[in-house]
Amino acid sequence: MEKIAAIILFLVFPFGQLLRFDLGDGITVHMNDLVVGGMGLVGLMRFMRIRDELKKPLVVWVLIAGFSLALNFHLVGLLYLIRWVAYAGLYFFFKDFKEKDFLKKGLQLAILAVAVVGLGQYLFLPDTTFLAASNWDDHSFRLLSTFLDPGFAGIILVLGILGGLGGFGGLGITYSAMMMAYSRASYLAYLVGITAVSFYRKSWKLFAVAVMIFVLTVSLLPKSYGESTNLKRENSFWARVHNWQQAVDIWQKNPILGVGFGNYQYYSGANIESHAKAGSDSSILTVLATTGGLGLLGYLGVMRGMWVMGRKNLIFKAGFLAIFVHSWFNNTLFYPWAMEWLWLTLAASNE
Repeated sequence: MEKIAAIILFLVFPFGQLLRFDLGDGITVHMNDLVVGGMGLVGLMRFMRIRDELKKPLVVWVLIAGFSLALNFHLVGLLYLIRWVAYAGLYFFFKDFKEKDFLKKGLQLAILAVAVVGLGQYLFLPDTTFLAASNWDDHSFRLLSTFLDPGFAGIILVLGILGGLGGFGGLGITYSAMMMAYSRASYLAYLVGITAVSFYRKSWKLFAVAVMIFVLTVSLLPKSYGESTNLKRENSFWARVHNWQQAVDIWQKNPILGVGFGNYQYYSGANIESHAKAGSDSSILTVLATTGGLGLLGYLGVMRGMWVMGRKNLIFKAGFLAIFVHSWFNNTLFYPWAMEWLWLTLAASNE
């Protein structure tokens, strides 16, 4: 059953935001969510009867998040919490799956598909400003792929590169796609991930070569008119600073339990049609604002537990660090496809 389920996951993964259903009232469901939801339900059943070091921190975090939401209930917030639990359930669904390499290679192929589609979009549909009419950010001459966002496309491609260092091909295609996203957060995440791989492999030659190729690539990147491809752009930086300050302001009014998990949009003044309404441009600040200091402690406990469980897997450790760094500039820790990669790779780490 697990192998068939994994195949379905890997077939749906590359479609990204293209298979999404807007149900109204700010509620959106992706095909990926529906597929993961079924597996997550089975995973939760297995969660009840197996012994695992992650069980306690997961229960603590979900109880805190649920209590914070109960104090200020919104249906949308409940759906966000259910989705998070479902993605975490992937770990327990695949925890005892014997074909670990199948999971690793399947994820790589799915991300390679994202890279190929993204390069096609960049070459044949570089001007994507028309997406602004559908409440996506206004970008042009940047790779968005099926995620319709260069930042999130970038981190998924970074994860593909790091996974490819474990022995799978397609590195050149995935690397080229990642660079065409012009996402500074993704570039930083890539450098952190490469540094981690080099450190744990004790191979500074790999680090030096990777950094030299990166610097050379950046210098050769094509430039277009406007801010999109300008890596020194300041507007997006100051917009993020303002966004971070807003999250801190929301937290300060509810410092212990926050405003309720998944309720960020109701306090930030975000447009209900916006695709970035669910959280701030920092996952940690999103946790702090929505579940307070108590929730942040609980969530850090989950992250610590994940790190401990995956400490023997180089790909997981490098990807975990890359996602964590990226999450300071985007709400990456709660992005469905990033969560999927984390939980599946963690399951594949469990020999």
